[in-house]
This record gives sequence, structure tokens and C-alpha cells, in this order.
Amino acid sequence: MRQDSLVSGTIALTTAAVFNRIVGFVFRAYLVRVVGQEAIGLYQMTYPLYASVMTVATAGISVGVAKLTAGARQRGDSQAISSTLKTGCYLALFTGVAGMILLMISSGFIAKTLLGEERAYLPLLVLAPALPIVSLAGALRGYYQGMRYMYLVAIALVTEQIAHVVASIQLALRLKTLGVGAVSTGLALGCTVGELVGLLTLGLLAFFIAKGRQNRAQVNYAPLLGMVLPVATGRIILAATSALNTILIPRSLRFMGYSATDAAVVFGQLTGMAINVLFIPAVLTFPFASNLLPLMAESDHAAQTTLKKRNFHQALSFSLILGIPCSIVFVTAGPLICELLFGVSEAGRLLSTMGWVAWMIYIQHITTATLQGLGKPAIPARNAAVCTLLSSTSVITLSRIWPSLKIDAAVYAIMVGIITGALLGLVAVLKEIGGLRTATIIITRGALAGAFAIFITENVLASLTNPSPLYQLSIACAMVALSFLPAAWLLRLHKQT
Repeated sequence: MRQDSLVSGTIALTTAAVFNRIVGFVFRAYLVRVVGQEAIGLYQMTYPLYASVMTVATAGISVGVAKLTAGARQRGDSQAISSTLKTGCYLALFTGVAGMILLMISSGFIAKTLLGEERAYLPLLVLAPALPIVSLAGALRGYYQGMRYMYLVAIALVTEQIAHVVASIQLALRLKTLGVGAVSTGLALGCTVGELVGLLTLGLLAFFIAKGRQNRAQVNYAPLLGMVLPVATGRIILAATSALNTILIPRSLRFMGYSATDAAVVFGQLTGMAINVLFIPAVLTFPFASNLLPLMAESDHAAQTTLKKRNFHQALSFSLILGIPCSIVFVTAGPLICELLFGVSEAGRLLSTMGWVAWMIYIQHITTATLQGLGKPAIPARNAAVCTLLSSTSVITLSRIWPSLKIDAAVYAIMVGIITGALLGLVAVLKEIGGLRTATIIITRGALAGAFAIFITENVLASLTNPSPLYQLSIACAMVALSFLPAAWLLRLHKQT
């Protein structure tokens, strides 16, 4: 079967990611208007906790399978490839079922005691069966990623998103008359349906790939566990601190004077709207990072230090060329974006604040993929745990010392985590492969081009008299492109020297 190059694989995943992002935002905007902000906020309280358990359940299996498969493919060892896939699926099934049982047992305690929101019980319970599904799908995606069958991953991502959206809308509309709690449960069930369709797609594709082959590969846990266990330890810490953050923010909002309903609304504005927009550029950085992982694994196998540096510096330049303009648009036109998408300009104010560090999120994607490809998956997991812990500590501190900050306390705490994550990732990569001078030059060039672009864009927007949000947003995007891209080209941001 044809293997994708870095370019073709990135194009395939980017196409799927852009499609999914567009569909996802149309879906999100539609839901906000149809079922209301409280239902979205309630669902957003439960999903991160489910995601935390999922982080532990998957335990880096996808990363381990991708890394080992890429190395075995480079050596031409088909037996090792089959063994890795089979072992990954068995391990994924075990951890996924264990996570499902854990979440089912603890759903009541989490909803009533930790979240202080009894309506969160059913959504958590409905999400639990998705855990073994997600774990198995992750193992299969890791195999496709390591083999560079990126277009197959793209097909599965699209079918999963379509199923998720269709199922969620149908269930939410049918359950709307039963109240906010029922709607959030319907959204959770729609998520589970989407994950199941994605797994079935991946499994069907794997069946056709392996059709007619004799598969006598032995299950060998040792190589995979060598990758998975370091990640699992870090991810358990990450999951615990992520869950803590999800609990702390609503409770801190209540402490600062919000009612239960108002807390759910502003929490939904932050996590369901502003942060979702913040990750829009990931539709491009995610495909690039997914292709970067097996590429770094191959160069690691060949011990090609120069190639590692070149690949990373190219990825760093790409993330800045994409991320800095997006950050400027968020900073200058955040309220316009959220007004157009959700009809909620207050969420845009939160987006504008976080926009100052948005570009650092995309750097994290690149550094994480690089470290995973180099066989150091525990480092980004550990860094993420540190960042989440700092965010949690910041939420508590800011809400107690400056309660007048309200929801901005959570925003600033999230920004602390983002900044720390980018710095820790960069330090870790440069420690592994070197290239500090070139990386510093690339970031400096990006910062200079960004400073010029934001100066131009702010001044042009201040002079506009047309009140139309769409018109102002269009002007903002045009000015960022017309100022940043020429400045980046003149500063040679696209070059490594």
C-alpha cells in the first residue's frame, strides 16, 4: 500500500482536520443557539473529566505503537510491525475497559462531591463506554501513523466527526424538552457514538489491509511497555491535575460570587467557546506534528543529528508562520469572532486575552511530536503535568487574592500553563538535539514580524467606522496577512539561517 510522504500525509490530515474544524464550529454555534449556554457549560464540565480518565486509559499506546512501527518499517521488519499492532490492541483493550469501569463507579462521587453538580452524573456515565473504543482506535491510528498511511487516518477522522455531529444534534433536539441535564447527556452519548463509528472505520480499513495475509506475530509487551510506562506515569499525574483544574475553576467561580447557573455559563464561554477558537490553528499544526513524529523516529533510528535539527527547525518556523498571525487576529478581533460564531461577545474578550500566548500552544504541538519521535514520550507528559499543576495553583491563588478578577482569574491561570509548557518543551528538545542559536533566531524573527503586524492591525481597526462585525473581522485578517507575511519574508522567518 502507498505510504504518504511528509507533504502528502500533511495535506491529507490537514484536509480532514479543516473539514472537521469547520463542521465542529458550525455544530457548536448551532448548539449554543438551540440548546443554550447552560447545557453547553454543563457538558463542558463533564467532558474534561472523561478526557482525563481517557488520557490514563490510552496511556501513550498510540504514541508507542507509532514510534515502534516507524522504527520497524525503517528496518524492514514486518514481523515486528504486526507484533506491535497486536500487542497495542490487546493493551488498549485492557486499559480502556479498566478506565470504563473506574469512570462508571466514580461518576456519582465526581458529580455530587467534586463538581457539586448532580446533573453531571448521567453525562459521565454515558461517556464511560467510549473509553475502550477510544483506546482501540488510538492503537490503530498509531499503526497507520507509523506506517505513514495518513490518508486512512484522515478518512476515519472525518467519519467520526460526521457521526458525532449527527448523533449529538438528533439526541439534543429530542431531549431538549426534558431539561438541561438531559441535553448534556445527549451530547455525551453523541460523542460516544462518534468514537464508535471512528473505531469501526479504522477496523474495517485494517481488515482490508491485512486481508489474505498470514498473521502469526507473537504478542510482545516489553518493547511497547518500555514506551508506554513512562508516559503512563506522567499522564496519570496530568489527568489528576487536569481533573483538579476542571473542578477548581467552577468552584472558584462560586467562591467569587457566581451562582450555579452563572458559573456554568461563564465556564462554557471559556472552555466551550474561547478555548475552542484558540485551538483552530491546530487543524494545521496537528497534521504536521503527526507526520513529524514518525519522521523524527526514522532519523533517530539512523542517528542523523543534522537531519533531526533541520526537521525541528522547519517545524518551528512553520508553527510561528501559522501561529503568530492567528494570535494577532485573536488579540485584535476576539469579540468579533465569538459574536459571529456564537452570538456571545463576552467569550471573545476572554479569547483576546489568551490570544497573546496562543502561538505558544502550537509550539507545544511541535515539541511534543519531536520528543515522542525521539523516544522521549515521558518528557512532554511530565511537562504537561507541571503546567496543569501551575494552572491549578494559579486559579486558587488569584481567586483568593483578587476575587474581583472573576473569570479572568481562570484565564490568567491557563495562560501561565501555556507559557510554561512552551518553554519547557523548547528547552527539552534543544537539550536533546541542540540548535539553540538557530531556534533563538527563528523565534526572534517571528516576534519582530508579529510586533509590526499587531501595530498596523490595531491602528487600522481603530480608524474603522463600519460597525459590522464581519467587515471588521475581514479587515483585521487582511491587515494581519498584508503586514505579517511580508515582514516574515523580509526577516527570512522561513529560513533556518
